[in-house]
Amino acid sequence: VVQTIGARVADLVTPEVVVIEDAGIARLLSSGYGRTKVNQIQNKKNIIIQRSNFGRRIQITGSSEAKLRARTQIEKLIEDLQKTTHLEIDLRHSDRPVGAIREILKHFGKDLNKLVEGEDCQASMEIRRRKVVLRGAKEAVSQVQNKVEEFLKTLPNSQRETNVDNECPVCFADVEDPYVLTLCGHAYCSACITQYLSNVFDSVKSADMFPQKCMCEGCESPSIKEDYVALLKTEQIQKLYQVSLECFLIGNTSYKPCPTPDCSWVYEVTPIPGVFACPECDIRFCKKCGDSTHEMFEACEAFKASKDPSQSDRLYNEWAARANTRKCPRCSVLIEKNAGCEHMQCTQCKAHICWKCGSLFETSEKCYRHIPFCN
Repeated sequence: VVQTIGARVADLVTPEVVVIEDAGIARLLSSGYGRTKVNQIQNKKNIIIQRSNFGRRIQITGSSEAKLRARTQIEKLIEDLQKTTHLEIDLRHSDRPVGAIREILKHFGKDLNKLVEGEDCQASMEIRRRKVVLRGAKEAVSQVQNKVEEFLKTLPNSQRETNVDNECPVCFADVEDPYVLTLCGHAYCSACITQYLSNVFDSVKSADMFPQKCMCEGCESPSIKEDYVALLKTEQIQKLYQVSLECFLIGNTSYKPCPTPDCSWVYEVTPIPGVFACPECDIRFCKKCGDSTHEMFEACEAFKASKDPSQSDRLYNEWAARANTRKCPRCSVLIEKNAGCEHMQCTQCKAHICWKCGSLFETSEKCYRHIPFCN
């Protein structure tokens, strides 16, 4: 009974890990749309799903059956994400109403939840590019696009008569409830600049996302900590540090995140293989390739190839030749010859073997009589 309970506990605490090789898919899984889909799987399957801070590993904890079902669902989600429709509604065109961005945010909410309510679609407002970005099922994306276009038709298509000094760089309308950026002094509508700074939480991460710069034409001044603290919520500020680190690590070859999901440690990549013990989660891995420790393999490439069934036999034969190791011709256990004559005895089946030709003998005497005449 104790062993049975122990086995069940071990099963529950041993996670199933899904590694996301495609960086683009990893970023999609970390987007609002991806997180929503993963959470739906978690809620249905009675399991716990942990995503690494950088989206490349998903760890599933639960019973064997639940983990298997969840893994299947996640793999299906990854496949579906590769097929989802991506569409951008450009709000910069001259035929768009002045203040369209601000009005869309007012009408549908700053997270645009009202826009996609009931649809298998995710929407976000990318302020810097002045676009509504949609991703989801093709039909749902089309429905939401039509909803946006119909709403824009209800807005007055007035010409810009405002003084450019009072014009919000985001919505191009007169500044409402102004906020002035700390470094450059340019004024924005508080709602517009807040939405712009908040975009980093739901947008697909990229290396050039930070620092976020002023959107006034010709101004490259970055937003700084004082701006974020003044406009964002406390919990958003905490998350901001993590998001900025994610963006820094995208495409960075010198620093990588610890491969353990929910571990926030970052390590420096080394040009030669070496064991690294993460001080936060205690996992050990190779500092060059980030994979499991592989002291038996001098090169990371050889270790990765060893996990490929099509390469394992070749690598084994190469290693056996270098190590002067062979399989026993009777029981196949590995035998290493490091010294002595051509007579070897298997430690498992006790067979007497001529190392030179591989012949088997019942006694050592017979083997010794054979060796001088072995070709």
